[in-house]
Amino acid sequence: MPRVLKGVYVITDMPKPHTSMWEALRPTAALALVAVPVLSTTALIAGVLLGWPLPLLLLAAAGALPILVNLVDLIGSRAGWPPLSWTAAQIIAGSRPELPTKKEPTDV
Repeated sequence: MPRVLKGVYVITDMPKPHTSMWEALRPTAALALVAVPVLSTTALIAGVLLGWPLPLLLLAAAGALPILVNLVDLIGSRAGWPPLSWTAAQIIAGSRPELPTKKEPTDV
C-alpha cells in the first residue's frame, strides 16, 4: 500500500513571496477599484430600463455607490447646496473636542 503525504511544500527562490504576489496583484486591485463602480453604474442603468427586480437593482446600486455619491454632489452643487466635502469638514470640525489651551505661568 503506497504512503500518502499529508503536507504541501512550496519551494521558491523568492526572498519574500508575499511581497512579490502583492506587487503582481496591485494593478489588478487598482483596476477593480475603478472598473467595479463603472460597471455597476452601467448595470444599474440597464436594470432600471429593463425592469430588473429590486434585489438586483440594490446590488448594482451598492457597487455603483462611489459614482452615485459624486453625481448627487454635482446635482446638489447645481441646486446651490454646499459641496459634500465642505459639509463633511463642517461636521468633523463641530465634533472635535476643544483642545486645552496653554496656560502662561503667572508671577506670584
